[in-house]
Amino acid sequence: MRFFLNQFIASRTAQYVTVGLVFLFFLTRVRFITTFPLFFDEAIYIRWAQYIIADPSWNFISLTDGKQPLLIWLISVSQRLTNDPIIAGRIVSLFAGLGSMLGVYLLTKDIFSKKAGAIAALIYLIVPFYLIHDGLAIMDGLLLTCMIYACYFTYKLSQTAHYRYALAAGISIGLGLLTKSSAVFGLYFLPLGFFLLPKKNKQTIVQYFLLMILAGGIALGIEALMRLSVYFDFIAVKNAVFLHTIEEVRHDPQIILQQNVPLISSWLRSYIGIPLLILSFVSLIFKGKRLHVLFLLMYGLVPLALLTLFGKQLYPRYLVFMTFPFIVLAAHAFVMLVEKYIPTKQHLFAFVIFLLLLLSPHLRTDFFLLTNHMKTPLPEIDQWQFFFGEPSGIGMDTLVAFFREKQSNNLLIMTDKSIGILPDGIAIHFFNENSITVSGTDGITKSNLQTKYREKHPEEIYLVLSWQGIPAGVSAEKVLEIKREGKRNKDWNVYKVDKTSLR
Repeated sequence: MRFFLNQFIASRTAQYVTVGLVFLFFLTRVRFITTFPLFFDEAIYIRWAQYIIADPSWNFISLTDGKQPLLIWLISVSQRLTNDPIIAGRIVSLFAGLGSMLGVYLLTKDIFSKKAGAIAALIYLIVPFYLIHDGLAIMDGLLLTCMIYACYFTYKLSQTAHYRYALAAGISIGLGLLTKSSAVFGLYFLPLGFFLLPKKNKQTIVQYFLLMILAGGIALGIEALMRLSVYFDFIAVKNAVFLHTIEEVRHDPQIILQQNVPLISSWLRSYIGIPLLILSFVSLIFKGKRLHVLFLLMYGLVPLALLTLFGKQLYPRYLVFMTFPFIVLAAHAFVMLVEKYIPTKQHLFAFVIFLLLLLSPHLRTDFFLLTNHMKTPLPEIDQWQFFFGEPSGIGMDTLVAFFREKQSNNLLIMTDKSIGILPDGIAIHFFNENSITVSGTDGITKSNLQTKYREKHPEEIYLVLSWQGIPAGVSAEKVLEIKREGKRNKDWNVYKVDKTSLR
């Protein structure tokens, strides 16, 4: 078995493995981004990017909602490369995901071995948590990429004390801070490099300290770009919506733990899996790299513990950037166990079976994500978000196709939601189409309909209703009904308004 592993990672074979992993990465991710339904947050972010294209003075539009702008900036660039707004948005996450897979390989290879690096990259490729977030145009996939490289360059800095790794670590953390506030952990974990210094003497400690300060300064300097906007303080306001204060935790810690512990543990079981989690802790039993194992575990366990303690509104995607240490350590433990207990090349069959058993639940989930996503065994909250609830874009293709047939006319489309999947999900498909105006409001009335009518003078007016009926005093005819799958999904109804009723 040792012979097989050595050959598996031999220079020429390593090239084939890398090409094979990259090929499978694009095969699975391209399939995902072209078939998975649009998600609520994606519609908003893509729309923001289009506002930036239309008017660059809106470069910090995401800050108005307390969201960092890097993903929106990147989407505004990719929007110029393709006419499909959803693909344009998701392609940013796709390439961020490729960077994450390669980063996992580099991190695992440099800390442990090339064999473990290849296995870690394979695990990353297969685990559905990463498949989903490598394909959705939301911030968590990009944050994961930044955190992986922040960890990798922090490790490299501790080993070589070279300024270029301080620069790279600072840039990785800074880009993370431009993506999501959670990247601040990259700053907090810079001091962990002290424990990994090959020689702990006054010179190396002072040298690392100075380079750590350089990395932190670069990161904070990049983050300071957002201070150019008057909306910078909105980030703290938004973060407060999702986190309990220390006083709230002190007042009733039991309720918080009773709510968050079951949720977070169930999401980890579902998306990472108990076998991989157990393997990641098994890596502690092997001598020689325990400090490195603890270094990696800190990147996962500390954010998880703080989220458990202070999390107020939780979604599984918040865990994405915290999970990469577990697959790195699982890969290391897997290789160590194989080398210790299956020492001959005659046991290749056992190696393959072990790996398939380890990853088989994830392969099953991947199969449904890529072929029949409505049957995917995801956690309940994600099934609601992606498939069966209001945030889901199920039915959007039919809705957009209906309006495309009529876009030669001057249309006004009003939705009964002010933001999200309906107004933004429709509008992103008609960017730069002057003949179509999409307006969202939380409740359509005859009054606000009349205001829009006088402002736009449309030839045809359509209402897209998801929760309310036809406004009082408005005459309209139902022209389309979109049945959305799932018991909790509300259907979308499209009505054509009789303009005479607005006069």
